[in-house]
Amino acid sequence: MARFTFSWEEQDCGKCGQPLQVRLTRQRTVFSVAHGKFVAIERQGHCPHHPHLPPARSRKLPRIVAPGCKMSYDVIARVGLARFLECRQCEEIQIELSRQYGIEIPVRTISKLSQDFVAYVQVVHQQSIKLLRTAMQQRGGYVLHIDGTCEDGSRVLFVCFDSLRVKSWKAAKSARKTRKKSSRCCAKYAVTGVVHWPSFTIYASR
Repeated sequence: MARFTFSWEEQDCGKCGQPLQVRLTRQRTVFSVAHGKFVAIERQGHCPHHPHLPPARSRKLPRIVAPGCKMSYDVIARVGLARFLECRQCEEIQIELSRQYGIEIPVRTISKLSQDFVAYVQVVHQQSIKLLRTAMQQRGGYVLHIDGTCEDGSRVLFVCFDSLRVKSWKAAKSARKTRKKSSRCCAKYAVTGVVHWPSFTIYASR
């Protein structure tokens, strides 16, 4: 199994300028699409003259895998894309990860990773709201398809979809589909025009 060492990037203490020394070394097994299964060895540094300062740590390792986790971000991305864009079952994804990347993980872990993917996408979407609004205004507005779909015994998945740019701007679960829910969404997106179609309603924004 491959072994990669991740050390701190700073050479000296930020307080006194003295060289940093190794405080401790930790290792964990990481699963990655790019690197397969490998052992990540993390070396943490410290200044013996300033023990109260937080340890100096690698900035590269957290960009590969979240702290304390074994599944790298590229594994989560691959699982999420296969599950939601390619509409593949967890068992199929399990076989692909094993055959193509040598990653052996249970089906239940793949299911959890797919939900982690959704959570990460939601965070990125929320952090990008200002950029999205600016881009939408520069293009002269947008057209929303608003609808709620559900299966028997489940909550309604309420979606605002821009069909011109093939993007979902908002998705949320609700106990049931109501006019009040639609009105709140329309008010949030500054809707001006409404055209009713048999299966859904199109809202045009200014």
